[in-house]
Amino acid sequence: MRCLPLCGRSVMSAPQRPKTQRSLAQTLAQQYRQYAAMRTEIGLVLTEQCPVGCKHCLASCTMQASDLPPLRTHLTWIAKVSRVDRCQSVSITGGEPFVYFERLLQVVGACRNHGLRATVFTSAYWATSDQIAALRLRLLAQAGLTGITVSSDRYHQESIPLSNVARVLDAAKECGVEPRLALTYGPLGAGRDRVKRALRRQLGQRTLQGVQIEAGGIVNAGRARDLEFPATLPAEQSKFVCNALGPVIQRDGTVTSCCRATLPAASPLIIGDLNIEDFQPVYSRFLSHPIIPFIQTWGLIEMLERLLEEGLAAELAGYRGAREEQICELCQALLSRPAHVALFAGLFRDPEVRRRIGTLAFLLYGDSALLEGLEQPRPAE
Repeated sequence: MRCLPLCGRSVMSAPQRPKTQRSLAQTLAQQYRQYAAMRTEIGLVLTEQCPVGCKHCLASCTMQASDLPPLRTHLTWIAKVSRVDRCQSVSITGGEPFVYFERLLQVVGACRNHGLRATVFTSAYWATSDQIAALRLRLLAQAGLTGITVSSDRYHQESIPLSNVARVLDAAKECGVEPRLALTYGPLGAGRDRVKRALRRQLGQRTLQGVQIEAGGIVNAGRARDLEFPATLPAEQSKFVCNALGPVIQRDGTVTSCCRATLPAASPLIIGDLNIEDFQPVYSRFLSHPIIPFIQTWGLIEMLERLLEEGLAAELAGYRGAREEQICELCQALLSRPAHVALFAGLFRDPEVRRRIGTLAFLLYGDSALLEGLEQPRPAE
């Protein structure tokens, strides 16, 4: 799955520190899955509109957001994605894709016609009866939908009852659509494990049977800026490693390698525009991107330290004590200046640095691509 888009565009994917050998294995397995998905699953922001208005929404989605592009535009984009051999699936996000249910059906059908799997994220606001949930999931399954992720947490539950969530999960299983549940834990209050346990108690074993549950923290951006976040420094500094970096087709056709915050026009994480080019060169730029591997292996804190060593980011020194909810804010700050980007692009061309980040990518994600073509280091005499 992607980085828990939709409301999940407000969810962090920084790996949590494992406490036991078993949790280490589980963490690595999850990282492997997410990393691999970012290379085969392409995000598609169907719409920025959403009727829910959650307090933690990073994208500050409303029903006043810009409308859909023409259907032929969506169909063209999907056809372009299908021509890239490694792309296997399209993850349809928002906003709330179910605001435009007929378009959602058409996009899902187009994915199937082009040999792509299709999954969708939703808040389940629309599942107000068993009949509605069953009908919509049946139509989507017939169109070719393979998976559905429901976002639910304390902020969603202010306007969407858990009975809606249960209806969608149950109807998905009945239709052979893989169900998932995306949770967030707030800046104050219950943490990841307690949030999961509470929801299991509320929804019950029968509803959650066969449902994969993912949970992440809230990013301090968008409407979430109005939430109260802890003022104290973290007990242990996160490295701010982010593996939520994969191609996402935005509503206007630009392609970013970040599924969350709105990016400035000059951001190096904007990698193309499907209105003027095919997806193959865009995808190639993603795979050969000189900055993304540093974010995925070194992490943003080590990148910050390198910039400070070079005398390039003295004004960002305060981020040394950043909390995890500031991960997107720090990322944009680090990549906001051409000199910062140029430094890491230069380091990426250094064989020794490339070997280091390639080794980390292999250990963290099982990916040896960055090590290919490098000469093996000579043993010390």
